[in-house]
Amino acid sequence: MKTKKGYAYFVELALAVIIVFIVLSGFLESEQTTFNYKQNQNLRWQGFYLLDNLNHFEIINSSNFTKVETYIYSSINEFTDFKIEYYNESGCYPINNGIISSLNFTKCPTINATTNSDIVSSFYTHTLQNNSESIRIYLWRKI
Repeated sequence: MKTKKGYAYFVELALAVIIVFIVLSGFLESEQTTFNYKQNQNLRWQGFYLLDNLNHFEIINSSNFTKVETYIYSSINEFTDFKIEYYNESGCYPINNGIISSLNFTKCPTINATTNSDIVSSFYTHTLQNNSESIRIYLWRKI
């Protein structure tokens, strides 16, 4: 009487390989998610420190955002891009090429950060002669 031990071992081996593949693919995916989260956290902190340094050296000034953009460009690497927005009591103003837009928005529509998980933002507020001004910086990786 012949037994089918070889067939049973083959099926067991195939199932073991499939289970190991499923477990490893889930592990690698979770590692990639953790890596992306850490990169986004690093970008968020980098944005906050950029704005904090700009305030510390008194470069944040609503009349000259060219200096602000120049400082940010020189502080980030070539694989990172950014947008900034200026907030005061009257609303939100997108900044393009160092110039505050004349359009006043209650919510700046330049970037919708909820649609892309790779975009992070940092918000910094400072008070200047009893007037509060804020700047939001959006950072993302180009690649």
